[in-house]
Amino acid sequence: MALFHEGVMRKGKKSSLYDVLPVENNAALDLNQTTNVVNGGFLLHRMKWKPSSNVSSICHQYITYVQKNYGVNCMVVFDGYSDVNSTKRAEQKRRSLTKTSVVNENTIITVQQEHFLANEKNKTRLIQFLTEKMTAAGIETTVATGDADGIIVSFSSSNCCNMLWRISTR
Repeated sequence: MALFHEGVMRKGKKSSLYDVLPVENNAALDLNQTTNVVNGGFLLHRMKWKPSSNVSSICHQYITYVQKNYGVNCMVVFDGYSDVNSTKRAEQKRRSLTKTSVVNENTIITVQQEHFLANEKNKTRLIQFLTEKMTAAGIETTVATGDADGIIVSFSSSNCCNMLWRISTR
């Protein structure tokens, strides 16, 4: 199968991996003793919105979901959307062919969640609202200049090393 079709990069199959991931069960974890680093892109699709919610309500739904599933010690890292050409950027351009909505806190989202999030401008504006509301709720957020994975790995590995160092010096 060719990598490109009609001048546009073919869609990846990342969603097939998502479908086999189990629902989180954090009952056995002591979330107060850990810092959970959450991929914001995963979060945007994992939590399903209540139909016909406005943006403010959707932000509140995400905050409640994060606090319930990841505890108070967490950091949410969102992908940034830059103009740098990459395979990820090609996929973002392909997806953003859907309709752009005017987004403010009172906007009621009437389209399906996946269609709304498929548009880069819609997603970027929602992320702006989410980072503002999450920060106000005490949830640390970061928007990467590009892909969030580098920040997630860097933060996770540095904190793991710090934790291991503290344990070894006891």
